[in-house]
Amino acid sequence: MSLAILEALLREENEQFEKFLPIIYENAAILISGSSNVRVREFAGQFLRLLSKFHRFS
Repeated sequence: MSLAILEALLREENEQFEKFLPIIYENAAILISGSSNVRVREFAGQFLRLLSKFHRFS
């Protein structure tokens, strides 16, 4: 999945984002782990901030 698609999904409503989260999460993890690109790091930060709305880590 391309970065542009993942970035577009970040702009979706919470209900839509939550529905796509299982697909997004795995693809985002692959993208983030294999890149040192600044744009990817910015996406990772936005993704993790949004993810915290759906799951509280203890």
